[in-house]
Amino acid sequence: MEFRRDPLRLIGVIVAPERSRRPHEGKTKEFRCPFCKGNEELTPPEIARFPGDGEDWLVRVIPNKYPIVPDHEVIVETPSHEADIDILPGEHLQLLVRVWYERLKAYHSKEYVLLFRNYGLDAGASLVHPHAQLIALDRVPDLVEAEVRGLSGDSCLLCGGYATVLVKDDGCAVGVPNVQAFPYEVWIFPTKHARIFEPSEAFVHLLRRTIAALKRMGIKSYNMVLHQSPRSRDYHWHLEILPRMGRLAGFELGTGMRVLHHSREEFMEQFLRFYR
Repeated sequence: MEFRRDPLRLIGVIVAPERSRRPHEGKTKEFRCPFCKGNEELTPPEIARFPGDGEDWLVRVIPNKYPIVPDHEVIVETPSHEADIDILPGEHLQLLVRVWYERLKAYHSKEYVLLFRNYGLDAGASLVHPHAQLIALDRVPDLVEAEVRGLSGDSCLLCGGYATVLVKDDGCAVGVPNVQAFPYEVWIFPTKHARIFEPSEAFVHLLRRTIAALKRMGIKSYNMVLHQSPRSRDYHWHLEILPRMGRLAGFELGTGMRVLHHSREEFMEQFLRFYR
């Protein structure tokens, strides 16, 4: 693994050639999903499994076999190949979110820890089986540094109305950024300023219903990114859900700007209609 930073465009690049060897579902007839129950021998030795020892696991944590950086984990969220967040039983989803929290906490000494999910092939997932990934970094990414400036102290934008709140539940909110970077982009965040992600029943409830609403709206692929504070910095943690509708093309790549084909207001109206 090698980190490079383009001095002209200020783009950070991680060179990780081993990523090219990742298995991609559907490319060969002999494919066996390494995350399905019964195929545990296809993965590296476990870091942890929940609820504990035994064959009836619900969540497994393993090192990524094809890491981007040395500290790169995979959280296999369910033994079932296609059981996404919106259809997991309530206790299972609560356990999963708790595992996210525990794995983030395990890397508290790192400069920055990112938890993300790629759901669907259009979101960059090489395997359909639902899983999250965690990457611990020795540097704070430029994008996060920019967010720190906007989400810290008395001038925190998220505390000051940066997102239009659509739904609230016991200290958590579902909101839409005033400028969406992706069509149908939606965030989940605490209504009071908090640096570090904390699981709660309200968060789990909003997460399940938000994913379900987006799927009713026709979303088949999405990325999910959980941002919390870099080490020893102020920040307002939040979960970004980024539906993938179309791909970045020449204009976006050439300018750094985005073109949305759906208005923010149209999305909010539809979301509330499908949120139930």
